Amino acid sequence: MVKKGKNIVIAEFFIIGLMAILVYNLFSQGVSWKIVQSAAALIFLGILLSLVFEARQRRMCIVNAKTMILTGVLAWILLDPLTLKEGIEKFSPESISKAFVMILLFMLMVYLGYIIEWPAYFEKIFKKLDYKYSFSRGKLFKFTAIFLFLGLLPILIWGGGAKNIIYNLTHAGRFGTAWGRGAYGGWTDWIKTGLSLFGIIGIQLTWFYSIFVKKKITLILLALVNILIIFNTGTRTSLGAVLLPLFLLYYLHAYNNRRKSRYVIFILFYLLLIVFQIQLIVRSSSHGTRVEDIVRESISKVSGKAPTEFQRDNQFYEIVRIGEYVPSTLPYSGELLIFRPLYHFVPRAIWKGKPGGITKNYENLVLGEGMSLTLAVSMIGEFYICNGWLGICAIGILIGFLAKQFDSLIEMSRRSPAILLVYSYGLTFLFISIRSYQIVYEGWYAFIFIYFMLKWIRVKKPTTQYEHT
Repeated sequence: MVKKGKNIVIAEFFIIGLMAILVYNLFSQGVSWKIVQSAAALIFLGILLSLVFEARQRRMCIVNAKTMILTGVLAWILLDPLTLKEGIEKFSPESISKAFVMILLFMLMVYLGYIIEWPAYFEKIFKKLDYKYSFSRGKLFKFTAIFLFLGLLPILIWGGGAKNIIYNLTHAGRFGTAWGRGAYGGWTDWIKTGLSLFGIIGIQLTWFYSIFVKKKITLILLALVNILIIFNTGTRTSLGAVLLPLFLLYYLHAYNNRRKSRYVIFILFYLLLIVFQIQLIVRSSSHGTRVEDIVRESISKVSGKAPTEFQRDNQFYEIVRIGEYVPSTLPYSGELLIFRPLYHFVPRAIWKGKPGGITKNYENLVLGEGMSLTLAVSMIGEFYICNGWLGICAIGILIGFLAKQFDSLIEMSRRSPAILLVYSYGLTFLFISIRSYQIVYEGWYAFIFIYFMLKWIRVKKPTTQYEHT
């Protein structure tokens, strides 16, 4: 079965290569919206059919690490040309075809990273969490509550009092909240970032406790307050990073136990898209407008839209623009970006010359000096800005490696809730990382705390599933 699975993945690798040739032939006829849409449709069709075929042949859940990465490319980047969302008239045919080459090269490298026979690092590391249902519910509750409280400390310390906190959380226009961290701050911003990380972990542990132990109103309320803060002052990406693991944890647990209730995830996912859109409206509304009024006025309009309309990013457009400007107008930055996760958490107060925003020079070029707007250009665009084609190859192989490592946990995750939590969070981590490498170099630290947290709650005395569900 393992050999058969590898052969299928290798076949998919060659299918991607074949699609690259077909896309090249399409563009040899010229570039138009019809050709661009046809190329995107071809990639969508080839990827989705391959993933469905693989899941059926290997008798595995289609929700896995490699699938999340590839569908991430489809959702974050290729949905735009498929739905004709962004104009391309001002770009040269060479720039547009170059963008497709960059995207297909990244996919090929993901497959290559997945095919390579790496040592099973994650399997060895997380094997200590393969204790099934033998964990201390009391310890889990205490640590979850502590982590959730730590996540609330920024708003309690820098919120300006209860009255100001309540006002900010119930009214729109909160980009400058006192508890929010700056882009290039000192120790205070570093502490705020670290505490927010604990809040994210606490939310994930709340999902774990609610599904595998019982629903505890204290934890749920604390988690909801943390989520409300992210909803009001965070991004859609940060909100998705804390909510998507719940859906995946529920779905995979139901899938492993062959429960039909898992299909409710499709309804929940659509509702989540609506929440994302409302979050965007709230954050974009004028300062002082009541959130309650915004939601009441927007809910019917938003819920009536097609899911494809919720895609706000124009990352395909940015990749085309990057391909046109880099390196002809803007030279490669040269930062070995793939190593940023190793030094990102060094405080800027200690390291004054710590690298700043990946796309800063690019934004200065296309937006003008002094603009504070950060453009989402996808992981592909970020690595091309730094290291060109070699950068795309490097990050593709790394992400393929991570997908292979996370998928090595599938068998253990079927019997151990702790590993299923790590796996579910990992799938979300990989999916969102396609939008920006930031999720990787800022978010990977969460796995360290989650690992030790789950390791500490282990008990030697075995318990059955039915004692906890």
